[in-house]
Order: sequence, then structure tokens, then C-alpha cells
Amino acid sequence: MLCVMAQADNSGYLTGKDGQPIAVSVLARLTGCVLPELELCLAELKENGVLEIDPANSAIFCRRMVRDQERRDVGSKYGKKGKGNPALRTGQPPAKPDAPKKKHTDYRMEDFSTFWQVWPRKKAKAKAERAWRNHVTDIPEIGALVEIVEAQNASEQWQKEEGQYIPYPASWLNAGQWTDEVEAATGSLPGYTSPTNEEAERRLQLAAQLDRAAEATE
Repeated sequence: MLCVMAQADNSGYLTGKDGQPIAVSVLARLTGCVLPELELCLAELKENGVLEIDPANSAIFCRRMVRDQERRDVGSKYGKKGKGNPALRTGQPPAKPDAPKKKHTDYRMEDFSTFWQVWPRKKAKAKAERAWRNHVTDIPEIGALVEIVEAQNASEQWQKEEGQYIPYPASWLNAGQWTDEVEAATGSLPGYTSPTNEEAERRLQLAAQLDRAAEATE
């Protein structure tokens, strides 16, 4: 009986192809039940709220099946999510969200050019530019940066063995070595405190390793 209701044009109603209610006697033949037994079953179903009688045409129907079909119809019309597809409800395509504005970053490339000019060991410029862009928000203003480079260039570490231990600019930028403390070859510079011998040696070794790695990838 439920299969007949599900396949009916008016889903949930016990009606035939012509839309007319199926008589209980016809239903008895369809289900293979004797009429008294079927009438007893229908009474039980009505008593438990499974079936009801439509007062308009006396058709037997299942309220739950009818309600489920109504939900399917609404879902099919408006979509499955939330209040439905706006294009289906309004007939207009949904408005496209505004594209997020790209955040502008001032990379200070003129300052980089000045930095490159004063750097004593001009190696791997493209990598130096990338490092500059990556750390530009942390790099001091160009006047202070030039003073730091000149001070470190005059240091004992950088002057040692004809500048062999001067780091590549990309390595120096990536390591944030503008914050390093230095000792000048001819004495201490104002504002700087010399590192310990162990610290100076560690930094020299690190710079040499970074430079070798940079050379290997060129």
C-alpha cells in the first residue's frame, strides 16, 4: 500500500493513475488481503495516526509521506543549503564578492640599490634582492644601515684574510646581522660592543657556511 502511495502522482495519497481514490475493495485485491482483514488493518493505522482520510475526496493518505514530498519539492526549487540558491529565488545570478585588495608593500628598492653599492662583497644580487624584500619591514632606514655596513666592514672579522669572511649580502640580510655588535680593526667604534672571541668565531663560521651554500646553488 505504501508503494502505491509513493508511486502516485500525488505522492502520499492512495490514488490511481487517474488521480481518483482507490476503493478499499480494489486495494484488497492489490494487496492480496481479504476485505475484512484489510478494513481492520486500515482502522488500526488510522487509530495510530499513520493514515488519514482527505475530507475533500475521501482518499486515504499518509501525512508523513505528504510532508516529506513537500520538503523535497521545496529543496528541489530552492536548493539544499540555507534559504536556497539566490539565483533560483530571485531569478538573478548571485553577486560576486569583491576581490580582496592586494596589500601594497613598499620594498624600498632605491634603498636596496644604495645598500648594494656600499656592500663590500657583491655576490648573488638576485638572492640579495629576495632577502631584502623578505625582511624589508625589519631593516633599518638606509642612513643607519649604511653606517652599520661601514662599521662592520671596518671590523677585524671582516678585514681578516683580505675579506674572506665577509658574508654574502643575502646571508647577512637573512640572518638579520645588522644587529651584530662589532669591533673595529683600529679600536672600538662608538655605540658598538665587541663580541666575545667564541661568539665572533661562531658568526664567522656561520657566515662562511651560508656563503658556501649560496655558491653551490648559483
